[in-house]
Amino acid sequence: MANKTIKCKLNVQGFERFREVLNDLSKIDDTIKLKIDETNTFLYAMVGKDNVIIAFKNYLLKTDNIFDSLTMDDKMDLIIPNAKKFVKNLGFIDTDENVNITFKVKELSEGGLEIRSTQISNKKLKINWMSAEQYEVRDIAYESLCKLLDIENQKLSFFVQRNDFDDIKKLANINGSTLITLSSEGDNKVTMAEPSAWELEVDEIEDSSSFMYNVAKKLLGSVNDGVDPVNFHLFPNFLLVKDGTCNLMVSFEQSF
Repeated sequence: MANKTIKCKLNVQGFERFREVLNDLSKIDDTIKLKIDETNTFLYAMVGKDNVIIAFKNYLLKTDNIFDSLTMDDKMDLIIPNAKKFVKNLGFIDTDENVNITFKVKELSEGGLEIRSTQISNKKLKINWMSAEQYEVRDIAYESLCKLLDIENQKLSFFVQRNDFDDIKKLANINGSTLITLSSEGDNKVTMAEPSAWELEVDEIEDSSSFMYNVAKKLLGSVNDGVDPVNFHLFPNFLLVKDGTCNLMVSFEQSF
C-alpha cells in the first residue's frame, strides 16, 4: 500500500462556506468524515454506536466549490478529529492570498485513498492536522443514505413556521428538561412541548393519527437558520429535517 502526496488550492470563494459547514457539523460531533470524489464531497457527523444512530447530519457540496484543480486517482476519505479546534485554526487563514492544501494519503487494500494528514497554508501560516483512524466513524455511502431518507417512506410530515420555531428554541433554553415532545391527539393538530412547562400548536395536518415522540432538545440548535418554514418528516424510528444539500436526522428517545 503506497503512500503519496496530493496538492491543490482551496477555492477562495467557497472557503468560508466550507468552514461554516465544518463548524455546523461539529455541533453534532467533534469528529467529521469527508468522502471526496471529483464531483461531490459528502461531509457528515454522527452520534451513535454500532448500528444505532442517535443523531446524524450531512452536507453534499460540489468538490470544485472547495478545491481548485484537485486531481486524484481514486475517491478519498478524510476523518477530521477535534473539528471545533480545526475550524478555529482555519479562521486565521488569510484568503486574500492563495490558500494551498496538501494531503498525505495512503492507498487502501480494498480500494480508495485514506487521507492521513492535511496541511492548509498561505505565504505565512501553515495549519497541520492529523487524521483520525477510519474505524472511529462509521462509513456511510451517500447512495445508501438517500434510500434511508427517502421521504416516500415517511409516516407523515408537518411544518413549523420560523417565528414559532425560534420561540420554541427560546422556550427550550429557559426550561430544564432534556427532551421536546412532538404529538397529536388525533385531532389533526400537531404540538411541540415540554409538557411540564409549555405547549405550542405548530401545524394542522390531514392525517388524524395519534402520535407522541420525544427528541433531544439540544438538537434543535442543529436545524439551520433561515429555513422557513421548517419541514419535519416523521419516519418510524427517527425525525428528519431536509434543507437543500443538508439532512438532519434525529432518533426518537424514551421518556420515563
